[in-house]
Amino acid sequence: MSDVKIFTMMRGKPHLTSQMIRSLRETSTIPYEMLVIENPSSEPYHPVEAEHPVQVLVKETANVSESTNLGFDMCFSDPAINYVLCVNNDILFGPRTVEHLRQGIEKFKLWCLSPMVVDHQKPANWREMSQEIADKSLEIHEPSDILGCCFMISREAWESGERYDENFEFWWCEADYNKRLCMMGRAPKRIQNAVVVHLVGQTAAAYPDTLEKNSRSYRYYKKKWNEPL
Repeated sequence: MSDVKIFTMMRGKPHLTSQMIRSLRETSTIPYEMLVIENPSSEPYHPVEAEHPVQVLVKETANVSESTNLGFDMCFSDPAINYVLCVNNDILFGPRTVEHLRQGIEKFKLWCLSPMVVDHQKPANWREMSQEIADKSLEIHEPSDILGCCFMISREAWESGERYDENFEFWWCEADYNKRLCMMGRAPKRIQNAVVVHLVGQTAAAYPDTLEKNSRSYRYYKKKWNEPL
């Protein structure tokens, strides 16, 4: 079994989670263990036969930041796990994305690593485009930052005590985490031979108060870092 574990927060319709896991199964030969955290009020997700080993945790959490911290804590509670990949359930994996992230985070001795991303929808030429990216050499892509919908962190990063700030209700939590890692000299990076499609808006649409929460998170971020609105 791999020393990588994957977790996702079940937001939006369950078919998104199944679609994401199916893309993982189709692009990887390794049966990664996966943790799915879902809200009690969500339409339940039921793992299907032949998917990667899936554990479903039904738990009420206050916000995305709390769910993220919970996911990392649960995954790293297994001493055999050295790396954890946090993914939105509205992404699709490209060829060998997880394997390349695992190789890259170890090769470059990083705390946090993300793939390249294609936003909004799966391109018509996705198979050819994603394979072309996967065939590139294992190098850092510049400029680099954390990709909130898909990023891997090391056990060393989590054991440093850095966590998502749970005052963030929605987006901007990853920008804050990115800034703090940079200040520690552990800037998150992206690699050029791993890619995901992010189906932007698919999960946010399930929450009618998304824009309001994001607005509060934005104002909190600006206040925390003493930046003008």
